[in-house]
Amino acid sequence: LKTLDVSQTGLRGEHLLAIAQVLPKSRVECFDFSGNWIHPEDFLEFVSQIPKMLTLKRVVFALLQCCLLYTSD
Repeated sequence: LKTLDVSQTGLRGEHLLAIAQVLPKSRVECFDFSGNWIHPEDFLEFVSQIPKMLTLKRVVFALLQCCLLYTSD
């Protein structure tokens, strides 16, 4: 699995944080969780976990007119 797309699935902050626990053990390169109900504090906790996700190259999160794109290079 190289791409994990859970966009517009009703994902909540607690789900995002649970996924963040298994992503470091995966080979996922792209993770898209756009259009879900993520509170800022859960989002910040997820972002703090990104350095542990060695294979992750791209994170996409978009909500209405906000968009965050993280690409490691």
